[in-house]
Amino acid sequence: MRLNNTEGNKTFETWNPDFSGIRITIKDKKTLYKEIMSAVEIKDMLYLKVNFIGEKPIFF
Repeated sequence: MRLNNTEGNKTFETWNPDFSGIRITIKDKKTLYKEIMSAVEIKDMLYLKVNFIGEKPIFF
């Protein structure tokens, strides 16, 4: 659970053994944010890829 949520929001994050995961923020049973995360290799470097629904992925 996220420690710095806006009051009333709850965030949950789950990771799989293959380094993929999902993070969801809800408020009053409504999904506010959904992120799909995975570890990807690009040119011998490992990145965290975060997909926000409806947007281009971000790489960290």
